[in-house]
Amino acid sequence: MKILIMIVLSIIASNSVAKDIVLVIPKDPSEMLSSDIQKNIIYLAATVVEPGDRLTLFSVSKNDALIITEDNIPKSSRFNEKKQIFKYLSQRFFPVVGKQLKNSSANTDTIALPIILQRLSLFPTAEVYIFGSPFLASPMNLSNGYPNDGHIVSSLRFSEFGTDTLAKSKSNTVLHWLFPQNLAFVRDYHRTMLTRFFQLYSQEMGFKLCHFSSDIKSLVDGCMEPPVKPLDKSSTKLEFNIVKPLLYVDGVSDDGAWLTTNSIQTQAPRITSGKFEFGITWNCGCDLDLYAAKTGGLEEVSFQNPETSFGYLIKDLLTNPNLNAVTKGYETIVLKQSLDLSKIVLWVNLYKNDSQNNEPIKFTVRARFNGAVYSADYQLEKSKGNGGNSPRLTPYWQKIDLTRLFKLKN
Repeated sequence: MKILIMIVLSIIASNSVAKDIVLVIPKDPSEMLSSDIQKNIIYLAATVVEPGDRLTLFSVSKNDALIITEDNIPKSSRFNEKKQIFKYLSQRFFPVVGKQLKNSSANTDTIALPIILQRLSLFPTAEVYIFGSPFLASPMNLSNGYPNDGHIVSSLRFSEFGTDTLAKSKSNTVLHWLFPQNLAFVRDYHRTMLTRFFQLYSQEMGFKLCHFSSDIKSLVDGCMEPPVKPLDKSSTKLEFNIVKPLLYVDGVSDDGAWLTTNSIQTQAPRITSGKFEFGITWNCGCDLDLYAAKTGGLEEVSFQNPETSFGYLIKDLLTNPNLNAVTKGYETIVLKQSLDLSKIVLWVNLYKNDSQNNEPIKFTVRARFNGAVYSADYQLEKSKGNGGNSPRLTPYWQKIDLTRLFKLKN
């Protein structure tokens, strides 16, 4: 009977489908992440690895991904028990991982996803486990925002996430991204938008991002649902959306309700120096952009430069903003510095217009200052937009008369 059981187990082992398991770690992880990586790899060895599987360890830097070691679990009935697989890996694979983590010195926990996806073409079918932070420091600081769909639609010439000119992988490779437990997203919205972006980017590259979590035990829950909003392939505008915590105005909790309040100030302010916020909204099927700068155009804030020492853009909206619940229908710039109103220059640009009528484009500008909200309506002449180019003194641009907005006398 014992011999029969061994024969059956041997047949099962020989017929099981071997798979590629790829482990991706930063080249120079911090001590805390190194500890997490070792624990997670041990967990995978105890739950995922089967006889016949091939394990590959990648080390990823900002510019390259190198294979550190590869190992095959023998396809034998002797390895049907997890403890035998674990013992085998303890002798051959784990020491290499430990040595790689021990040699770390730079404390860089980030993973450059474009680098690793380009190398994964070597594995037409694989389970890939990525250990590291998604918060790239450059050229975009993902710790405080997320790229828009235009980055994915574009080419590598314009964005590191560009996919337009790349040969897409036709693989069945699945990605599981496990980031550090202490990773600090700005708020839930930040995590949601980064998750969507990485799902769509992976999809365009020919892969499926199944998990994006700090909890390795969430792997048993199955894959994430696909993004509710699919990739906007018509997006040609490269932008980076900064996410700010709700506590962003002088320490006072703010959910953006001031943008839709009916309590509009009808009298001019008694003082004109302090901190200002500005927002624009419109109703047409077009893309308007708000620009704010100091007199002389210094430290200008816009979708092209979403944060400077002067201020930051809360959200750049690509079409009718009244449909956007997160921003309350307004594209908003918050100025960090306290200064006099006369030192502020505000412009609105018609970037693109898909509207079919020939009427002027009407929009509303709101401002919050010293606890009061000011509002005024403006308009631009009908045109197709200029993509943010051309001199300011053209029909595509409207300089906002701040004396009118704040009810000041000329």
